[in-house]
Amino acid sequence: MNGVTISFIVAGSFLILVGVVLLIIKIQPSDSLFQGPGRIMVSGPVGLVVIVIGVVCLGLSVASSRVNNNNSNPNNTTSPTPTPATTHRMSATLTSPSDDTSVSRSQGFTASGTEAFLGSDTIWILDYNGGYTADQPAAIAGGRWSAVDQPLGYSSNHLPYKLTMVAVFANRACAKVLTRLSNSPNDYTARLPAGCTPFGQVIVNVTRP
Repeated sequence: MNGVTISFIVAGSFLILVGVVLLIIKIQPSDSLFQGPGRIMVSGPVGLVVIVIGVVCLGLSVASSRVNNNNSNPNNTTSPTPTPATTHRMSATLTSPSDDTSVSRSQGFTASGTEAFLGSDTIWILDYNGGYTADQPAAIAGGRWSAVDQPLGYSSNHLPYKLTMVAVFANRACAKVLTRLSNSPNDYTARLPAGCTPFGQVIVNVTRP
């Protein structure tokens, strides 16, 4: 609300109050004449004319306020609320095997679970024992993934023993490193390569050859 609008409101309110007072005390020595906007002529008792002038001032205050609002918002158009883009986050679960499953060192086991929205990422399984041994990427079809982990550990490991398998999301950089490791005689790495994100693990009991 600018200064002009406030002035019109103050003046209009004051004139209406004065006009009402004049009408109450009946100070009407003669009819008065007022020419309003658009050459509108108003005549009558002094109090009535003063009230009309006050009403005109209030009307001008409303008009001034609207003009001011339009000037401060030159692009005063209603824009539709944008609909947020639907985003999907990749997800996966490791559902099999369960912890403490008894497995064979030579036969190993098949790890499996569900997947969604992987995009260009893949799923890999790795054995963990203070570091990571790259096994293989998972086969993915129909919202499920699976990968065979075998053999488990080394022939020098004394039965029975526990083995931890970790399932990870692998972006292209991570998958490139894991592929190189899995195809080399030394498939062990002390730390998870950049771009690999674990999403599940299982600890099995290797109880037989």
